[in-house]
Amino acid sequence: MHKFNEELFQNVLDLNEAVAFEYDIPNDVMSFAPNIVNYIPCPLRIAAYIEEIEFRGKIFPDDVKRALSFLTVSEEEESCEKVRMEYLRFMNFSGEYVWYQIKGKVIRNGEGEPELIYGTYTYVDGNHLLEGELEERCTKDPLTGLDNEETVLAKIEQYYEELPEMAVPMVMIVEIDDFHGMEERLGQQVADSVLVETARICKRALRGADLLGCYNGCQILIAMKGIRDERICCERASYIIDAVQNVWKDYNIEYNLTVSIGIAVVKGEENWSLDWLLEHAKEALAYAKKKRNTYVMYAGSLYPAESFRNVKITGREMDLVKNILGPVMSWAYAVDEEYNLIYKNELLDKRIPGECTGLCYASLKGYSHPCPDCPIAQFRKNMTSYDSSVYSPSLRSVMRMRTTRLTMRNGMHVYILANVKEDVQVQMDMLRVNTEVYQNAIAEVCDLIWEVNTQRNSCNRIQERGILAVRDQGSIAYRKLVKHYLDFIVYPEDRELFREVADVERLKEAQKIGKENIRRELRLMQPDNEYQWYTISAILFPNHMVYLFGTNIHELKKSIVERFTVEEKYAAMMKRSEFQKEVAQSNERYEHVNELTGNFVFEYNVSEGKYYVCTLFEDMFDLKKGMLDNEWSFLEGLEPYEKDEEKFRDFLRLVRDEPDTHELTLRLYNKYRRPIWFTVTVQTLKGLGNVLERLIGVIQNVNTEMEIKAELEYRADYDSVTGLYNSDCFYRNATEKLFRYPDRKHVIISVDIDHFRMINDRFGIETGNRCLKFMGRIIQENIGSEGIASRYQGDIFAIMLTCDTEDEYAEFVDRLTRRFNFAEAAQCGATLSFGVYNVVDINIPVQLMCDRARIAKTAIKGNKLVNCAVYDDSIRLKQRAQSEIESEMQLALENEEFVMYLQPKYDLITEKVAGAEALVRWKHPLKGLRMPGEFLPLFENNGFIKILDEYIWECAAAYIAKMKKIGKAVPISINISRLHVNTTDLVTVLQNLVKRYEIEPEYLELEITETIFMEDVSQLYKTMKELKAAGFVIEMDDFGSGYSSLNMLRNAPIDVIKIDRFFLDEIMSTERGRIIVENTIVMSKQLGLRVVAEGVETEEQKEFLRRAGCDIAQGYYYSRPIPADDFEKLL
Repeated sequence: MHKFNEELFQNVLDLNEAVAFEYDIPNDVMSFAPNIVNYIPCPLRIAAYIEEIEFRGKIFPDDVKRALSFLTVSEEEESCEKVRMEYLRFMNFSGEYVWYQIKGKVIRNGEGEPELIYGTYTYVDGNHLLEGELEERCTKDPLTGLDNEETVLAKIEQYYEELPEMAVPMVMIVEIDDFHGMEERLGQQVADSVLVETARICKRALRGADLLGCYNGCQILIAMKGIRDERICCERASYIIDAVQNVWKDYNIEYNLTVSIGIAVVKGEENWSLDWLLEHAKEALAYAKKKRNTYVMYAGSLYPAESFRNVKITGREMDLVKNILGPVMSWAYAVDEEYNLIYKNELLDKRIPGECTGLCYASLKGYSHPCPDCPIAQFRKNMTSYDSSVYSPSLRSVMRMRTTRLTMRNGMHVYILANVKEDVQVQMDMLRVNTEVYQNAIAEVCDLIWEVNTQRNSCNRIQERGILAVRDQGSIAYRKLVKHYLDFIVYPEDRELFREVADVERLKEAQKIGKENIRRELRLMQPDNEYQWYTISAILFPNHMVYLFGTNIHELKKSIVERFTVEEKYAAMMKRSEFQKEVAQSNERYEHVNELTGNFVFEYNVSEGKYYVCTLFEDMFDLKKGMLDNEWSFLEGLEPYEKDEEKFRDFLRLVRDEPDTHELTLRLYNKYRRPIWFTVTVQTLKGLGNVLERLIGVIQNVNTEMEIKAELEYRADYDSVTGLYNSDCFYRNATEKLFRYPDRKHVIISVDIDHFRMINDRFGIETGNRCLKFMGRIIQENIGSEGIASRYQGDIFAIMLTCDTEDEYAEFVDRLTRRFNFAEAAQCGATLSFGVYNVVDINIPVQLMCDRARIAKTAIKGNKLVNCAVYDDSIRLKQRAQSEIESEMQLALENEEFVMYLQPKYDLITEKVAGAEALVRWKHPLKGLRMPGEFLPLFENNGFIKILDEYIWECAAAYIAKMKKIGKAVPISINISRLHVNTTDLVTVLQNLVKRYEIEPEYLELEITETIFMEDVSQLYKTMKELKAAGFVIEMDDFGSGYSSLNMLRNAPIDVIKIDRFFLDEIMSTERGRIIVENTIVMSKQLGLRVVAEGVETEEQKEFLRRAGCDIAQGYYYSRPIPADDFEKLL
């Protein structure tokens, strides 16, 4: 092996896109290798580098501080062995700034002082940008482009650590009402579009500095920076609510999209935190979601949106008042036109503490009437401010007050009152003194001071110290003065430099382009006819004024020249003796450069038949016998990782056959049999006849970079909890597989963990995540090598299998069902349900296929016997029919197509009509009469049932009022659904209804289905007791259809039980059924409850119920549901 020569070293650097540098610390000189001209437009050697680093070093201005830090070596740094590294941007030959990685080592002299930094600039712009892009993918939500949850929480936490004084800490959570229901009915694509549009609206509603990001999957978390009044939060929340409604109307989609917002602000609490704010914002959101399309704020307690309406001054206007009064260094306060105190600044609040409420003259002075000297009363129409004297009882003296009137957007006036303490003469005297001090300091530092007016061609020669003077100081024609200096004072070789800094035309041109200063070093004649060095600086102002300052730097220049002279002599003396030493050190220096760049360099010279291999190679690899035999033996001796063998063979074949430079990144086994990532770069130099003359190569260790890149790519493509693909990655891979194997049969399977929320609620989120992780593992173990899977969202998974028969995916469903044996899931009754979509057209987007699999799953929702459904034409047609119904339902309501039908109830003793149940039918203009089974289940899912029920309540109340007027009123029962109990102020709504129609509450009977009693009943019982107290009759509907009815009878505040028709069927089928029904009636009577039986269809059933003591019967035996007009005839 021969010496590593200069040419080889330069080739290695070029292959690695690197430039070697050497920085002389004591002399501030930067030197570069010759190939710098390929990358950065700067000279090979730059003197005074630190001083001219931005201009001559071509460094991006924002990176200058980091560059100076890299080149500054403190005495405290212990070892010169440590590698320094930084990333900086330098200008290229196109004028653009690109990224370089800077690595260097410090060399110290015999006394331990830092003497030299040498290393490399390596071009990394492409990799740096890729890393930035991947980093952004890991911090941003891929759908909305907002910060993801982890990032936005970190930013908010950081903001609160540096919270500005007077700023109000707050968070706001925005949630799309019934988002998951909309997702089920309209599909993932529509739901995603809604979420993206809502995020855009939130972003537009806020300022650029405010923080917002995705939260809890489908929520948006907001923190507004620097607000001083919580009403600003309310205004932004109102804007978001209105904008969401309006933009959805613009889309012309028949779906009532709304958002609910929860806000939490700190109102005097000391021990608050971000978790505290989030907890109370969620509490406010839960309250807002009960009403929907509104916001609720927590500020010590919960305040609905109504609390903030009709205020006289908006939050932004209040913030303006606070910003005006905050910096005032005297007592100041603000009032409105009616003397209400709006705000006190901190100084006044310390003097007169207390809440900022009430009338100003009462709160601040204790008066019962407006002050006799009130400045507000003195204001005239055309005034904006007014100075007056006001008596202060607390000071027992008269104060000078300045009152300023502000006009708000609603035309209301706000008055700002501040104590005027300033003395104008004192301030002018202070200004004069400060000006004199400043001028004296400038005169002390500068030897030459000229005040120049370029427009008037005049110059005031303030000072010329130590410069040859032939004229009296004072004003003089400026052009003549410059000419005199050029002819007699300026050193001949420096005259052009003097013109650059002093010529009037050049100064005018510089002023025109907005230049602020010009600086040159030149020589001026002294009184002893000797020249000395000066720094001349021209400071330019836009009003034609220029100040020239000159400072004598002769001694400094002299010392620099003397030092360079000594160094040159010393260098010449040492050159001969140092030559051999320099040659010996060159190899060591090159080895250090290799170490800095992570390179292992090799070269083969065909004519000599010899290899050069850097000494560092054997620290990483085994240099095996035979690796240095011929031109290809070295590369062939490297051992690639098994998965990279094929591409390494292709790479070697390319290097042999084609001249030029070739590069490959792969894993190679090191001497310890560990696979490490390397980039192998090989350049072949061929002569006449395409004969190889020379081979140069670099093996660069890129293991750290590749591991970081792999980690970033993993985080961008995989779900962090389960290790499965995320949705976007699943779509990409599934689409690629469909088009790669179009002739194979594929299925998309959607898997849902039913009742997963119960696991989170009962055992906590950590247990829920363990359940998801377990689910991900068993899916991965069962999909085989050809299957792919993702955590679609929440507890829903999407899987794509390649199946030749239905039995294959049926076996998969069965296998997964059996394997799902997570203990806590079993305790909560959580099971798996599956929806399957057979891929018939690969051109359909995979996202739509996943939606169809999920839609198929809804067909078996609530079915305990079947856990798998396949999407087919019937489901597609059903979905189309449901979409058609949803698109028509609002218009049908407006056109009064929904009509009330009444099913009569008969007294079993008198056989007379005792009342009726209000039901609904849809009189469709084209399809005729539609029965409830066609549309009610859909309305219960999408929430429209709430609106429709209230419409039928209105119809029932109006009918009762009509019958009352003619003396035929009977009770009519109406249905109360789960939605009304959970989201409506039910008591208020029903009381207003009976009051509006002037009917007694007992005529409007309320049927509440038994299944609602199986949920959390504390709120339900509270509401029912209030309704009973208001005079309403409450029925438990569908009694006997659940499992807890008998237990409920003991505590439920009800008046009537209504026996379910399916329970009644037992009467005719078994003796046991008869006994149960009879005893249920007896027990109800003993509890003071009336009993109604529905679904009575035969004479036998009627007679049995009459003998058992049942009060009322309803069913087809008596009458089907009939129009209200027909029911009237029965009365």
